[in-house]
Amino acid sequence: MMKYRKGILLYNGNAGREGEGVLDDVVGVLGDMVGDLVVYASRKQGDIEKKCSDLEGADVVFVMGGDGTLHELVNGFYRFDVSLPIGLVPAGTFNDFASTLNLPAESGAAARALRDAEPAAYDAILNDGRIALNFWTIGLPVHNARVVERAARKSSGALSYLRPRYLFKVIANFFDPAIFRYRIRIDGRELRGRSSMILVVNGRRIGGIPIPLDDISPQDGSLNVFIVEGKGLEILVDFFGEKNSANWNRLSRFVRHYAAREIEIMRPKNERVDTDGELYQATPGKLRIVPSRFTLLRARPSD
Repeated sequence: MMKYRKGILLYNGNAGREGEGVLDDVVGVLGDMVGDLVVYASRKQGDIEKKCSDLEGADVVFVMGGDGTLHELVNGFYRFDVSLPIGLVPAGTFNDFASTLNLPAESGAAARALRDAEPAAYDAILNDGRIALNFWTIGLPVHNARVVERAARKSSGALSYLRPRYLFKVIANFFDPAIFRYRIRIDGRELRGRSSMILVVNGRRIGGIPIPLDDISPQDGSLNVFIVEGKGLEILVDFFGEKNSANWNRLSRFVRHYAAREIEIMRPKNERVDTDGELYQATPGKLRIVPSRFTLLRARPSD
């Protein structure tokens, strides 16, 4: 069933031969949805963002990849003021935003789910001219992401960080995280204190783990800010009990929650930031919600 006149599929051309069969399957499925499907393979980081300046007359854009590939695409859309619908075909490790769109983790199944998907508007986080669709964070997650980054450089395999020396460091960071002094302003209200992690969330999952806030939504025009003031097991007990926006701060001792439209991070300074899994920004920063900026194809919920 043809739904679009012309589409373009963007994917990471460095994925290797093991992905060729999957790509053929995805192209076959998506080809039934569009009259003319153009396939574009990126060769280096930044190619997909730049390609958004010339999408060859497409009226729908498909992107095949993980959270980092989607991050690059939405930044290209924002940079070049593109407002076309996006069809996500997950092909990464965690595929956090794919679950928000009711998409299966397997690429071929996700492509088939897009045949009956409908466009829906989603909010985003804007920080210093860059977009985050899912999350922005400093502190503990960044320190562990850097451990994983070093493990990936020195060892082969997606789960190289599970080797003992790297796994031990991840666990040590969790139970004895670096503590920093923070000074932030949330919708004009200034907060100060000591924390091991500040997390600003738009999506529903991070690293494959659901955010335990039962009314969280990337479509409500509001961001969710979590300030972690504990460490180790006390964070687990506090953070992973199901709560909602109304009762979180009453039930939680070590993790504070705030709804926000604008957040200014004044302190710490020169702290690396994890933005949708990408480590290229640093504090200080000014974040704000961009309501309903992106249109993504949302599949029907599975039974």
